[in-house]
Amino acid sequence: MKWALERAGEIAAFGMGEVDVSAIPPRRLAELSRYGVDGKASLLRRNRDSRRLATLLATVVYLTSRAVDDALDLLEVLIATKLPVRAEQETAKGPVIWRHTAAR
Repeated sequence: MKWALERAGEIAAFGMGEVDVSAIPPRRLAELSRYGVDGKASLLRRNRDSRRLATLLATVVYLTSRAVDDALDLLEVLIATKLPVRAEQETAKGPVIWRHTAAR
């Protein structure tokens, strides 16, 4: 979980998530991100600066959402598997009596 959150943080640190991409049609954004993820650097280098920048932006937007989705999926798995097991283990130990101690 820590690794997944660090990955999402590293990608978000690029600051591209703050760029408003709402004017770009989702299909076009998806095409550009696929080109950025799957394309070879030598082919990307041949494009105009504006196209390279648009591809970079679309790729980072895609990777940011993917990293967050991966972290949420992992959290869901941990909640579904680890927490019930831990709760069962704690329950098997017996009741826990909590005492409130006032600061003196």
